[in-house]
Amino acid sequence: MTEQTLTALYDTRDAAAAVRDELVRLGIPGGRVTVQGNGGGAGTAGAGEDQGFWASLKDVFMPEDDRETFAEGVRRGGYLLTARV
Repeated sequence: MTEQTLTALYDTRDAAAAVRDELVRLGIPGGRVTVQGNGGGAGTAGAGEDQGFWASLKDVFMPEDDRETFAEGVRRGGYLLTARV
C-alpha cells in the first residue's frame, strides 16, 4: 500500500488539534499525525525549534512551492497538520 502525506494549515491550534483528534478517532495512529506551529504548547514547535521544524518540512513529499507556502503560513501564526496515511 502506498503511503500518502496529507497536509492542512489552520488558523488556530485548537482547530488543528480537533482535526488531529478526529483523524485518530477514525483509526490513524496518533504518532502519524502531527501539529506544528510557532505558538508553542503541546505538540507544536516553539520559536526556539524553528530550524528543526523547517528542516522537517523537507521530509514531506510536496512541491517546493507548497513547502514554502506552508512555512510562511506557520511563520504568520498558523498551525500545520501533517498526517501520514
